[in-house]
Amino acid sequence: MCREAPKRMQSNAEGQSQREQDATFDNPPVWDGRPTSRRDGMKSAYLAPGTLLGSRPTTARDPVRETPHGESPTKPEAKQERTFAKGHSRAGPEVPSPIGQVGPLPLIPGTREPTLYRHVLTFMQARRYSPRTIEQYVYWMRRLIHHCGRRHPIDISNSEIVDFINSLTISERVAPSTQNQASAALVLLYRDILGEPYERVAGITRAKISARIQVVLSRREVEALLAKLTGRPRLVCLILYGSGLRLGEALSLRVKDMDLDRREIYVFDGKGKKNRTTILPKALVPELTEHLREVRREFNQRLAQGMATVPVPYALARKYTSAPSEWPWHWVFPASSTCVDPETGERLRWHLHESVVQKAVASARRQLHMPKQVRPHDFRHAFATHSLRHGTDPRTLQQLLGHSDLRTTLGYLHACDRAAEEVRSPLDIPGPQARETHDG
Repeated sequence: MCREAPKRMQSNAEGQSQREQDATFDNPPVWDGRPTSRRDGMKSAYLAPGTLLGSRPTTARDPVRETPHGESPTKPEAKQERTFAKGHSRAGPEVPSPIGQVGPLPLIPGTREPTLYRHVLTFMQARRYSPRTIEQYVYWMRRLIHHCGRRHPIDISNSEIVDFINSLTISERVAPSTQNQASAALVLLYRDILGEPYERVAGITRAKISARIQVVLSRREVEALLAKLTGRPRLVCLILYGSGLRLGEALSLRVKDMDLDRREIYVFDGKGKKNRTTILPKALVPELTEHLREVRREFNQRLAQGMATVPVPYALARKYTSAPSEWPWHWVFPASSTCVDPETGERLRWHLHESVVQKAVASARRQLHMPKQVRPHDFRHAFATHSLRHGTDPRTLQQLLGHSDLRTTLGYLHACDRAAEEVRSPLDIPGPQARETHDG
C-alpha cells in the first residue's frame, strides 16, 4: 500500500489495514487477557511521548525515538519500548505490563502526526489537569484500546464502549467510583479530544455512589498509633493530625511554607489547585525546629556536593535561577536520594515518597492488632472530628481543611452526633425483674 497516497483515495480495506498497522508494533507481545490491576496504571505517572500510554520515562541520557513502520529499532531503543510496572527506578528487573504494549496511534487513522498520546497529553495539560488525573484517564483509554483488540478509538463502536464499561462492573466487579472514573475518561476522549458526537458515548451509565462513612479514630487510638511510629513518618502524621493536611500536602511542604513564630502553615496548589492557611500546633514547634536544623545540616552538605537542587513550580527556575538551590525552597521532608526528571533530564531531589508513610502506618496498625483499616488520611479525619467535638465552628473548619463545599465539612458531624449515645438499646434497659432486684 502506498503510504503517501491521500486517505480519500484509499479503499476501505486499505484504510483498515493502515489503522491495524498503526495500532501495533511489528512483533507485539501477546496479551494473555487476564484482568489487570489498577495499580499498574498508578505506577506510571510520567509516560514517554511517542508511544500510546506506557513506555519508560524519557531522560536526557536515555532518549526514546519513534521508530518508523518497517524499520527495526536499534538495541537501546528496542529496550526502551518495554513497559514497566515497578515505578520509575532504573534498578531491578523490568516487568512488562499487559496494558502498555501499543505502538504510536495517530490522532486520525492513516496519518502520522501528532500521535494520539501526545494529543491527549497536550489537551489535558493545557487545561491544568492534575498529574494523577492524567495518569488515571490515560490508563482507562489504554484499557479500552486493548479490550477492543488494539484498534484505534475512532474504529470502536458505541456498543463496544458500553461492553467495556459493563465488563468492568460485571466481570471485574470494580467499585462504583472506579466505574465512574473510567466513564469520565472515555467521555473526555471521544467528546472533547476526538470531537466525536455525543451518541458515541450515550450508552455509558454512571454508577450511583452511596454515602461513605469515614473511619473515625478515637483519641486513644491516635495516641497508640503515634507511639508506634518513629522518625520522619511520625512527624508527618503529627502534622496530619495537628493541622488537618492531606498526605501529599504535608510531604510537599517547603521550608518557606511554615511560619513557626505565627504557628501557621501555608498550603500552595493543594487539591483543586487551591491555596489556604491552616494552623500549626504549638506542641509541634520544638520538634519541627529540631527537625529543620537536621534538614539544614543535610542541605548544606548536599549543597557542597552539588546535589541539593529541588524542583520549583512552573517557570520560576528561569526567572529565579538560584531558587532550586536555595534553602527556603527546600523540602521539609526531602527524599534520601535523587532522581532524574523525566521531562528535563536534570537530576533533582524530590520530597519523601508517600509509600514511606503509608507503610509505616500499616506496620503500626499491625503491631497494635487494630481491626480498623487505618490510612494516613484518617489522621486528617480525626483532626476534623475531634475539632468539631471541641466546638470548632464548621465554617472555620471548612477553611482549614480546604473544602469547597460546606456540606463536605458537615459530613464529619456524623461522628460528633451524640444522639446515638443518648438513645438506649432495649438490651441496655433493665427489665422488671432487674428493677425489683435493684429496689429490694
